[in-house]
Formats: sequence, structure tokens, C-alpha cells
Amino acid sequence: MFNRLKSCLLILTAVCMAGCAGEPVDLLTGAIVQYSVDGGETFSVAPPMIAAQSQVEVIVKAEFDVATPADFASLDLSHSRTPWDEFDFALNGNEIGRPIEGMVYRRTPGIDAAFLAEGANALVGTIGALNEHDDARAFEVALSLKAMRAEDLAFQTGPVLGAYNDGYFTVTCRTNIPADVTLRMAGGAWETVSSSPRGLLHRFSVPRPADRPLRYRLEASRDGVTRKTPWYDVDLWTPAGDRPLRLMVMGDSRTLIEPWRQVAASAIEASPDIIVFVGDMVADGRNDWEWDEQFIGPSADLFRTIPMYPVIGNHENDAPLYYELFHSPTPDGRGPNWRQMIGDVLLIGIHGEQSFAADTDNYKWLEKTLAESDAKFIFCFNHFPAWSSYHRTSGVDELGRPYEETTYRARTFVLPLLAKYGATAFIAGHDHFYERSEPPSGVTCVVTGGAGAPLYGKSDTPETDNPHSVAFAQELHYCLLEISGDTCTMQVVTPEGETIDTRTWQAREPR
Repeated sequence: MFNRLKSCLLILTAVCMAGCAGEPVDLLTGAIVQYSVDGGETFSVAPPMIAAQSQVEVIVKAEFDVATPADFASLDLSHSRTPWDEFDFALNGNEIGRPIEGMVYRRTPGIDAAFLAEGANALVGTIGALNEHDDARAFEVALSLKAMRAEDLAFQTGPVLGAYNDGYFTVTCRTNIPADVTLRMAGGAWETVSSSPRGLLHRFSVPRPADRPLRYRLEASRDGVTRKTPWYDVDLWTPAGDRPLRLMVMGDSRTLIEPWRQVAASAIEASPDIIVFVGDMVADGRNDWEWDEQFIGPSADLFRTIPMYPVIGNHENDAPLYYELFHSPTPDGRGPNWRQMIGDVLLIGIHGEQSFAADTDNYKWLEKTLAESDAKFIFCFNHFPAWSSYHRTSGVDELGRPYEETTYRARTFVLPLLAKYGATAFIAGHDHFYERSEPPSGVTCVVTGGAGAPLYGKSDTPETDNPHSVAFAQELHYCLLEISGDTCTMQVVTPEGETIDTRTWQAREPR
């Protein structure tokens, strides 16, 4: 069996991927910010006073000189107001857009340095100034425009492995300045190269021979400067081999970085072949910085060498960046509802906030997927549970309808369909604990919400909320399923290596 520990040691001892770069230059050092509250008719260096309980648009301007604009490859803009303030900026009349619309940035990267002029320059912005206090407040802002040279090039996010099969391989990454990125793959006597055009985000979905082990690395280039990741060894599971499939499922890592780091490190030691993450990776998916700080940064070694299949949760907030960073097994790699056969196992991921009512395309797609499957085991993954001992999730109103619409959908539409076609288990997150339920339908329901988010226990009325509960633990954990022949065994494991639950299933009856 391939030794991932050796790969991790190689990563730790490798030369820094970022290379050696100096501190970027702030072009606005010494520049004086000017303010206007009359639509730009007049400007003053004195910060304007905003009346109590009012909102106005403030135009800010900073003028500065640049001797040699050609020295710079890219610009980063930031300001001292909160990232959620409404703002628009232009540099010398050129509109500065966000890298991905719909995302929130503490700093806006990837601005074209060609917007700079030799000599005099002007940065002008419009900021929505809201004063929620009961007295007038001064509106003041500090601006920063950092000029990045090619030497500052680095890999910011990833690489992250995504969906794969015998014919293709996917990986994504992000650079800190727009760059050209090349993917190199090698295995046995073959080598292949694929390129991604200049940009910040880079997605690769490339053909590959069916050889199980392969090596890959990424190379980012800009203006004669190249940064290379180490070579990463990946032992992709295929049905041609004789080893069991080791499928890891986990969810809800958001907010608390150190517990998630602990779970991710333990997960590497377990050597899974595939990871399905059932959502809530970050506190708010539309905050761009959280993906590096809360999720991918603390778990980087895990997702560089183990393919990750994504399921979207409510805290992802349907963020556009989510669909770019993670590659699902769908035609364009961005679909939130996906399916894939891996050996004798059918994996299905669904977006639980979408409707799966009987007359919807989602329902028809799911039923067709189930009806056509001859898999020995079928696992459906959703962020939202059908059964849970947490009142907010599984409690019902006076009409017997679950409080959460997502629970109602899972229990009313998805679970009966899974039962109809003999699915093995319905695995979700959302609630921050481990729980296994065995409802009369015969489809095991698992809640695995212990990858790092703040843990909590059962509600005060667990017997009413979930009469089908057979195992519960308020612990950090992951679920490791090993499939061999006609048997699948699940172990639920804490980062310390303690097994807190086990469950074994036998293969479905042939249809």
C-alpha cells in the first residue's frame, strides 16, 4: 500500500513553494486621502461627519506618483472599513472589479498593473457610509494599494484534488497574483502536461492512463518567475486492484481552526482513498479569506493527496468560490448534485437546500440514478439530516412537520426514495455531533458533524425528536468506511484514535 506518510514528510521538508519574495510596495504610503459628500464636486482632507442613524455615499480619493509602472505585475487594494461595506473603486478611470462577483474581500487581489500610469495616478472610490449610532460620527478611511512584482508570486490556495475515475484526474489551486499554471503528471513510463491560462484560479480536468499510482506537481509562471510545488504522490483507488476501498466521510469543520487541524491530521494517518465532506467548511463561504484561514490552510496536506468530493452546506452560503475550488463529478465540475460509481459503490451528493419534491427535476434525477444502479452499496450524502436528536433540526410543529425545511425535504422526499431502491445509508452533517439512527425504512441515517465546529449535545427531548437513535457521541470524529466484496464496515473514530461506533452492512440484493 502506498505510504502517504512518506509523501507528507517530503512536503514538510520541501523548499517553500512561495520562493523568496520581498515585501510588496504600498503605492499609497504618504498619500493623503480626500473626501467628498457632494458627489465629487468638492473634496476635503477633513473626514466628513455622518449624522446619527443615517447613511451617505462618501467619495474618497488618493493621488500618488509612480516612477516605473512596468516594474509591477499586479495590484492588491484594501481599506480600513469593514469588508462588508458597499464600495466601488477605479484607478485612473479603470474600474476595479472583484475577482469573483458575489464574494467579499478583505483585500481585492489581481488588479491589472497596466492601470497604473507613469507619473501622476489617482485612486477614486465610493463607499457607503452607515452611522448606526445616536450621535454624529466622523467617517475616516485608510487606503492601501500594494504593488506586487513577479517575484512575489506564490501558491495561495491548494492544490486540492477533486473527483476522478479511471479516465480523468482533477485538481484546483489559486495563486496570489495572476499567473500561468502548468500541471505535470507522471506515472510509470508516461508523463503528461496541461496548462491553465493566466489568472488567479486554476482548474484542471485532464485525461490520465489507468495506472493507479501517479505523481503530480504544479508550476506557476509570471514574467520569467516560476514557482513549483513539490511532487505529490497519489495512489488512486481503482477496482482493478485487490485492496478494499476506504471511504472517509466528515463534516462541519467551520470556525474553530485548531480542532479542524487536529481532525485533518488524524485523517491523513487513516489513509483514506476518498473523502466526502458533507458541508459547513467555513463560517461564511462568501468571505473569501475564510477558505484559506479556516479550511484549506489547516488541512492542506490532506487534500493535496486524497481526492475530495464536496457537499454544500448552509454556511457555504452558495458562495461562487466554493464551486471553483472543488471539482464535483459533473459535466463542468461545478454541479452541486452529483453521482459517481467507484468500484461497486454508488456515491450520490445532493444540495439539501434545493427542492426534491416528487415533481422536480432533482427528484426525477435521483430516482433515475437509483433505479439504474446495480451497485452493491449506495450512499447518499447531504448536509442536512433526516433524523437528529437536536430539536432545532428534527423537532416538529403542532402539525407534525419538522421545523427545518431541509429536514422535512430529506425525511419526506429523499429518504423514502432511498428506501424504495435499497440504499445503504443517508449521511449528513449540520448538527455538531455524531449520531446513527436506524429508522424502520432500513436506510441507516448518520450525522457526522464533528470535524471541528463547536460541539453540542442532544436536545431536552431527544426521544421525541429522534426515536430511531441507536448511537450518539459529542466528540470530534470522522467516519471511515471500508468496502471489501459484499461487506462494508464503518468505524467512527476520534482524532485520538478511539472508535466510538461501528456498523456493518451487507451488499444490496441484486435488482
